[in-house]
Order: sequence, then structure tokens, then C-alpha cells
Amino acid sequence: MNSTLYLDKKIVIFDSDDWGMPGIRDIDAFQRLKAKGNSQLGQSDWDYYSLELPEDMETLYSVLNNHSDAFGFPPVFTCNFVVARPDYEKIKQSGFKEFHTLDLSQGFSGMWKNRDSLLSTYMEGITRGLVYPGYHGLCHFNYEAWLMALQNGERDVLDCFEEQVSYIPSLRTKTICYDYLANVDPAGFLPLEAQEDKIKKGIEAFKKIFGFLPVVTTAPQYVWNQDTEKVWHKYGIRYIGAGNRVAGKVPSLRHRLGERNQWGMVYLTRNVVFEPRRRRSCQDAITEIDFLFNAQQPAIIETHSINFHSSIKNFREKSLEGLDRLLYLIEKKHPEVIYLDSRQLGEILEKGYCYLRNGERMEVKTHQPNIPYLGKFYFYKKKSALKRYMRKLSNYGQIGSGSS
Repeated sequence: MNSTLYLDKKIVIFDSDDWGMPGIRDIDAFQRLKAKGNSQLGQSDWDYYSLELPEDMETLYSVLNNHSDAFGFPPVFTCNFVVARPDYEKIKQSGFKEFHTLDLSQGFSGMWKNRDSLLSTYMEGITRGLVYPGYHGLCHFNYEAWLMALQNGERDVLDCFEEQVSYIPSLRTKTICYDYLANVDPAGFLPLEAQEDKIKKGIEAFKKIFGFLPVVTTAPQYVWNQDTEKVWHKYGIRYIGAGNRVAGKVPSLRHRLGERNQWGMVYLTRNVVFEPRRRRSCQDAITEIDFLFNAQQPAIIETHSINFHSSIKNFREKSLEGLDRLLYLIEKKHPEVIYLDSRQLGEILEKGYCYLRNGERMEVKTHQPNIPYLGKFYFYKKKSALKRYMRKLSNYGQIGSGSS
């Protein structure tokens, strides 16, 4: 079915990327890299990516646990995990010709500090129903291009390697950070066999870490092709997280929420952006959620782990305040809200029901009213389009006071 499914319940999903992805370890490594002539470092928020600390996770859990939906369950983050990082010692020993990894189950020893209990903290969140793990990728970058840059002696990549950092995002957005692309300009994807090698290794690592195979995935940068989907399906993926934008000139598949591909996999297209480290993120998100609920669509909220990091730049404090505020507004304005993870939403779109955390089966009616499809729009377009439409429909009531 290739058209949007509209639901008879108000459902909120937090679909969040980049968990477990190592960036720069700490502020000391950040300053050393900058002192080596990488003056551009810090111009982008993404340059401040590190790796979440256990206390980053614990404070996130504390906020989530202070809220509940109509069934009494707290919000749950679908955390899409990057499952491995480069094994820098083995890569160096190979002369930068072979790529070796260490997965999350092998911990973060050596130059990484204060992460000894990180994996157990992830598991605590899963046990408490605050985290559901999805698969984001093996390492979140094109390691073939990365190895070539190291072999060519490219200074910024070598500087990063010495600090056990893969690359500086603001310097390498057009060359390295796409997992399934062979090259960016002109754009071309890795052949199916190469993609399968990556995905197989990543899925095996995911099962080793979490004890089960993933059924939910989101491609890094939302860039993938049909070969990627074919391999995902082969290894058990059923639900594909999708963004509602195209990354520059890179080819990107656009899909409506609930659409299925030729293998029956369901697309979970995100329709709310919530990056609470940024100004007005909470206000814009609650406005979007109001619009979506009025149009009988679920709110699939995109957010990234960097919002909750504190080791290099403290985004966490502001972001947790924003998250707490957003959840308060959702529950105040929509007390019938239901918090689910991405797998549960996928089951609803696939089967018409899902099982809640207490084992209860929840039926959800779906239908297709003649309402404009909203998932393909960014906020400002969605807001204008739905405002025009709502003026024509008295039966959908008034937009909540959170809009502006």
C-alpha cells in the first residue's frame, strides 16, 4: 500500500540516531586537534560529537521516567545504534590497508575514559522500557574512502587518527560520512556485495551486543538504495526509518509513512524535527504535533544523541529541559497520547495492532481520509499547508495554543 495510513489514536515515537557512535573523546583531544591547524573544528555542532557518558543516559532516563501516557507507560526512545568503531591499532599495523572494528560489547578502554559502565547503562534503559535499540550502521561512515585518505597521507584524517578519531565532520561531509555510497560527487552506491559485507557484520555485532536481531533500521544520513533494502530484508529488517529530506545532491528515496517496498518492508517516515539544543525546537515540535494529531497522523519525532551529550560541549542540560517541556505539553494538551517505540508502530502499520509493554494487545484502526500528506514537508511548509486545509474543515477543531 503506497498511501499514508491515518490512525485513530494519538501516538508519539521518538526515533533517535547516532547512539554508540564515537566522535572526539573529550575536550583535551578536541583542543589538540584544533591546535594542529584544524581551525574549522567547532564551526558545526556535529564537530562536538563525542560518545554519551553513562550519566548522560541516566539523566535522560530520569526525565523520561517522570512522564507517562494514557496507559501509564513512560516515553521510550528508539535509539538507533552505531554498533562498532575502528580498531586503530590493527588498522595502523596493516598500513591503513585493512579495516578492523571493535563492537560495543568490547567496551571503551584505553584512551576513552569514564565509559566503563556505558553498555550496562544502555541495558538498564532497555530493561526499564525507556530504550528500544534499532540498527543505524556498522561505523556510520565510508571506511573504504577513509582508508584511502589515510594511505594518501591527508593531514586532517591523520591528525584525527592519532587521537583515535575517524574524521572531523565539518571537513569531510562530502567524502566520508555516507555509509552505503562509493562516492558522493558524482553520487554512486557501493555494489550489493560490498553493502552486504557491511550490513552482515553490523547485524552480527548488533546481535552480539543486544542478544537479538534488529527489525528496525535507519540509514546514516538517510541515504540508501534498493540494494541496501534487499540486504536489510535478507538479514531480518522489517521497518525502515526514513527522513523527509534529501541530503544535498545525494540521491535519496522518498517514501510515505506506511508505504511498503517489494519485500513488504514498511517505511516509518519521520514528520517532526526535535533538536532541543537549538532555539525554538520545543515550540516548533509541539506545533507540529498538534497539526499531526488534528490530521490523525502519528508524530514520529526525529532527534539525535548529540543533544544529550556533555563531555565536550554541554548540550545535555538545555536539551533535557526542552525534552521535559515538550513531554509536559504533549501530556497536558493530549492526555490520551500513547508512547510507543518504532517497532510497535511498524507492527501497527503492518498488522493493525501491537503489543504494549504489559503484554496487552492494542488494536489501532487505520483509514485514508482526503487530507494532504504531511510527512514530505518540513515544518514551515507543513504549517502553511495544514493551516490552509484546516480553515476548510470545521470537524477538526482549532489548532492548539502551542502554534505560532
